[in-house]
Amino acid sequence: MTNFETLARAHQGDPAAIAALLTRALQARGITVKANRTEQALQLLLVAAQAPEQASAIAALQPRLQALKLPSQQVIVYGRRAASPVPAWTQTLSLVSGPQPEAAEVDTSGRDAELGGKPKPVKAKTGGPKQINPGATSPQRSRSTQGRRRPPCPRSFLIPSILATFLAFPVTGLIALLFSLQVEQRYRAGDDAGAKSASNRAKNFCWISVGIVGSLYALLLLLWGGAILMQASRPVRPTRSSVQSSQALTFMGSMIRAQVAYYRENRRFAGDADALGLGLSLSGGYRYEVLEIAPEQVMMAADPDNQTLSAYRGAIFLTADGQFHYGICRTDSATPPVSPTFRAGIMGCDAPATLLGEDTASISP
Repeated sequence: MTNFETLARAHQGDPAAIAALLTRALQARGITVKANRTEQALQLLLVAAQAPEQASAIAALQPRLQALKLPSQQVIVYGRRAASPVPAWTQTLSLVSGPQPEAAEVDTSGRDAELGGKPKPVKAKTGGPKQINPGATSPQRSRSTQGRRRPPCPRSFLIPSILATFLAFPVTGLIALLFSLQVEQRYRAGDDAGAKSASNRAKNFCWISVGIVGSLYALLLLLWGGAILMQASRPVRPTRSSVQSSQALTFMGSMIRAQVAYYRENRRFAGDADALGLGLSLSGGYRYEVLEIAPEQVMMAADPDNQTLSAYRGAIFLTADGQFHYGICRTDSATPPVSPTFRAGIMGCDAPATLLGEDTASISP
């Protein structure tokens, strides 16, 4: 594009052509100009290694903007150093004819706007060309730029979002993580409202993740507790083997009592189970029999047909003082049965059998 074409397009208000002409004019000062046009105004951004000095930059722009005779009636000029994303100063110029009143502008050159440097009002110079007054600002714009301090970057909730993703609910945790990564990006781009919105959404989705996991844990605890209560309230039904073992123990006690009664009547012990008149020779999966018999003692057995059941041995010992001493030994499955013993007046069972009970009775009824 030739200089003539660039100038012609600048007169028509083309931002790229305006920026090219102004950059060429201010190149000696180390200033690069970027331009953007909106419906309300033309926006110019002056960028240099250090923030351009406001008064001299505006003075340099004055004659050039006047010569262009732009269709826009308002120009907003920003001064910024290259390393900072925030403008150091802002000034609004009105392209009107006639004398212009003085207006105060904010001079924050040499300060970073984010550090909250205290602005100093600078009086704009009066006079000069009729078509442009660099000091003219609208009251609303002047009030919004004077003394304005940018809020700090909102909290990103990055760490809570990561924890929510890996330790809580991954779906909402990932959503929170995405919003947390947008907070600083939007803040650097100058979108304070967007950064605040992203921060709030990241926080909300972190709490949603915690709430979902807490609800799931609570539900699991309720189900687990309900299962325990149902199991505890359910009546225990005895198994067939436990019923048979309990019945065999009862029948063994009946045999002992029958032997005592038989001895009192006949002065001797019965030699077989049928003589006791109980009909227990074979009942409930057990065989009942008399193993040993002597004048002073008798051994009886209840042996199971199923080797998984316990075996029982009962014994009665008659002492010289006319007392019967009797007891029952239980032997668990897969071990040989053990009969009770009576030593030094003490009833017992050798290992691995267990003595279930003992008692005495007189030979006289």
